Amino acid sequence: METTDATDVIQELLDAEREAETLLDGAKEEAARRLSKAREEAAESYKARYEARIAALEDSYRKQVDGITGKYNDEMDAYRSSLKNQTEDSRAFNALLDTLLGENVSG
Repeated sequence: METTDATDVIQELLDAEREAETLLDGAKEEAARRLSKAREEAAESYKARYEARIAALEDSYRKQVDGITGKYNDEMDAYRSSLKNQTEDSRAFNALLDTLLGENVSG
């Protein structure tokens, strides 16, 4: 009878080992699933924050470009207007040329 009892004990130990292995495999699968889900959530969160930051930077850039472009256009319009409003002074120009070139170019 001792052999039967020893066999039963060994069988119970083997059954317990199989059960432990099954539990361990299940725990590993659950850990892998949770880790995968956490990675996905972290990636989605990062992507959302990244896209929001990029959108804010692009908006700021666009506003700065628009402001600079507006200022440039205003200054160019003012410069063109000042050029249109100036009168030509041929005598002064010819006198300047005479002075600079040392010749009589005004005729």
